[in-house]
Amino acid sequence: MPLRRLYYILIAIFLLGLSDGLVAQDLIVKTNGDSIICAITRVDQSKINYTAKSENGFESFSMQLSEVDYFQYSYRKEGSKKIKGSSATVNGTSSTANQSSGASGFRLGFTVGPSYQLAAIEDGLDDLLEDYIRELKWGLSFSLDAQVFINKEFGIGFKYSSFLTDNSLDNIVITDAMGNVIGAGRISDDIRINFIGPSGTFRSVDRNGENAFFVTFFIGYMGYMNDAEVIDPITIEGSTVGLGFDLGYDIKVDKNLYLGLQLSIYGGSLSEIEVNDVNGRRIVEFEDTEDYIGLQRIDFGVGLRFGS
Repeated sequence: MPLRRLYYILIAIFLLGLSDGLVAQDLIVKTNGDSIICAITRVDQSKINYTAKSENGFESFSMQLSEVDYFQYSYRKEGSKKIKGSSATVNGTSSTANQSSGASGFRLGFTVGPSYQLAAIEDGLDDLLEDYIRELKWGLSFSLDAQVFINKEFGIGFKYSSFLTDNSLDNIVITDAMGNVIGAGRISDDIRINFIGPSGTFRSVDRNGENAFFVTFFIGYMGYMNDAEVIDPITIEGSTVGLGFDLGYDIKVDKNLYLGLQLSIYGGSLSEIEVNDVNGRRIVEFEDTEDYIGLQRIDFGVGLRFGS
């Protein structure tokens, strides 16, 4: 055999083995004892889909989970876990293929962290008042989320959240538009913005079935309350329709327990408010959209999630 031909044959064998190694990283063991080295592409409630080598090259196949004893991602890698194809106990943990997310039935989450209001600061304010409002933009938020998952990827539920911020200044001189002094004293704001409403969640679980990226959309009631003081006490209230979304990542730390990282954006604005001060209670309507009170904000949160 010419050396050049032998050389080409050796290269072909090497490339074939390399492609086999790149594709075939996972293992399926059937209930009859047969094993398949393959690349698992998808596992749902009833079937497992995979790519494996055949006489015609690499082809896609599927198999009923009832035929599978267990499957294993990256089975040659140290620490890779076996996942039962049917309901059973693995290392003391109840497992099914459609529970590979570790939280496929429901998800409860609590998140807390800093928040920042996105509405622009009015032009023409003096530096002291501008700094006061800038500090008031920062606050603390927390949220409670609950979802029931219809399948591994999609869940419906509800969200409750609250944003809190406050600030105050003493010995402030209040003037009218003409520059006349109205009075002097203390100004303060103690703001609470609450949201409650239904939500829908899309989730993507990693191959090991432990961590998950999710996106949640929500719409509902947004209420605004400000127990303020402008020399004299004043209460400002309002409500509107709010909406927004969460981007998050859940990291498994124990059975049914996850550490969650979350970014949330809320939208909403007030076209009218109810004011209660020393002059009584009255409704203030804003005709120009530029005068609306913006409730937009962004939350940065960390928290715990529970799922089963």
